[in-house]
Amino acid sequence: MSILRPIEPDEVAGLARRYGDPLRAVHALPVLPLVPAKRVKRRGEVVFVIRDRSGGILLHTKSWYPPGAFRLPGGGIDWDEPVAHALMREIGEETALDAQVARFIALLEYDVAGQRAAFPTYVFLLDTADVLAARPQDPAERISAFRRIDAAGLRAAARDLRALPGDWRGWGEFRALAHDCVADALGV
Repeated sequence: MSILRPIEPDEVAGLARRYGDPLRAVHALPVLPLVPAKRVKRRGEVVFVIRDRSGGILLHTKSWYPPGAFRLPGGGIDWDEPVAHALMREIGEETALDAQVARFIALLEYDVAGQRAAFPTYVFLLDTADVLAARPQDPAERISAFRRIDAAGLRAAARDLRALPGDWRGWGEFRALAHDCVADALGV
């Protein structure tokens, strides 16, 4: 397999043809609050919004997050992995729900200390007929709970992430950006 760039223009164009043109946004951050070893192993991440027929959206938390820190699920894209493959793999690892991609919502990039970070976030909306009662599939994910919210709850989830204390504040700000973007795209 070949090594891919963080953003492959042909790949993004293909995803856009299939799932719609994404919002492209660049956010300034003081740091990119991800474990350096993970950033080196990955060319970016996918964040996915799983929505059921009644509009419910799935959030999750992990055993090592601060209490009450729920966010949209997602995971890394390996250097030799297409974005679409990473998305389907992560859905399976984290939820095992049968979901179909409805929309390519956004491609988020980050400027850190005036330089573009080589770690984009690809955000997708997925629809499922399943009841949002996911169970973690891969113990390595360390998912400890899921929560179902309505679309308006994305704003509250973003506020909660931004309000995380101490060393978690930067991580919460980074994670909140995708929630804001999805809320905007869904018109809430």
